[in-house]
Amino acid sequence: MLVAGDAGVGKTRLLEEVAGQAAEAGMTVVTGHCVDLGDVGLPYLPFTEVLGVLAADDRFASALAAHPVVERLLGAGSDAARDVDGRLRLFEGLAGLLADVADIAPLLLVLEDLHWADQSSRDLLRFLLARGVLRHRLAVFASYRADDLHRRHPLRPLLAELVRLPAVERLELRPLADSDVARLVRALEPGPLPDATVRRIVERAEGTPSTRRSCSRPPTRGPAGCPAGSPTCC
Repeated sequence: MLVAGDAGVGKTRLLEEVAGQAAEAGMTVVTGHCVDLGDVGLPYLPFTEVLGVLAADDRFASALAAHPVVERLLGAGSDAARDVDGRLRLFEGLAGLLADVADIAPLLLVLEDLHWADQSSRDLLRFLLARGVLRHRLAVFASYRADDLHRRHPLRPLLAELVRLPAVERLELRPLADSDVARLVRALEPGPLPDATVRRIVERAEGTPSTRRSCSRPPTRGPAGCPAGSPTCC
């Protein structure tokens, strides 16, 4: 599942809910984060994070031992497989590892902020999904900021490929309507709010959940029920 949306629209919150429900259902949940480190970035960073979590779980020791090639990614996260054959062995090894892990326990792989993924991470994700890892007891949720994808953004070609795969779906989170924001603001606030305050929060939020949540939970209040010292809302 590809989860798209503008910054602050609720992608991380959605992934947290999905991960929580998956864990309650008995799935193993592992998360890898992409980080904005400029044009180069750290190769395979989100997958290095995922492998670190799996390696710390004794249940998967035998699966990791069966695919020693993936140890290149553990710890430093350096690009240890630059030649074509080396990359292929690494990619196949990780695909085999994830399949073996999913055989031991159903697995949810969460990848956050794909718009910051480096080339090696994009290539590896393309390989995994194209090779059918989703046929196993494995689900992948990956988020990205739609508003960051300019016309020449390197993630665009990958997304165009992935959405054509039968097992891949795309979910776009859109800003809420003003009426929905107002209703949610009132639901989040334990006490009554003046209508003028709600209107100001709605105007500032512009349908963005992160803004409305921070505005609707003020620690103290100033005049007319407005959060004291909060230029965001008043």
